[in-house]
Amino acid sequence: MLCYTVLCCVSLQVNSIVEEYFSSGDVGNAADSLSELDAPVATMGHYFVKRLLTLALDRKDKEREMASSLLSNLYAEVGALVFFIMLLCGWG
Repeated sequence: MLCYTVLCCVSLQVNSIVEEYFSSGDVGNAADSLSELDAPVATMGHYFVKRLLTLALDRKDKEREMASSLLSNLYAEVGALVFFIMLLCGWG
């Protein structure tokens, strides 16, 4: 189990990654940043997907489409589909 301090740090990093992606649209940079999280992607990847979708839904259609595109592009790299399924099953 990850400690609270690590969760807070990862939460800030994830928010930063998503905000930067919405600003730049650079999928490669988002993927690199995700792989550099202070916690293993296998542990926190579902949180990234949850946060990405939450932030996208609070925005306009452009950001919603960008979130969809990012998940689609990340699928082959980090298995975003696995994290999305974890999220839907309530494991996140």
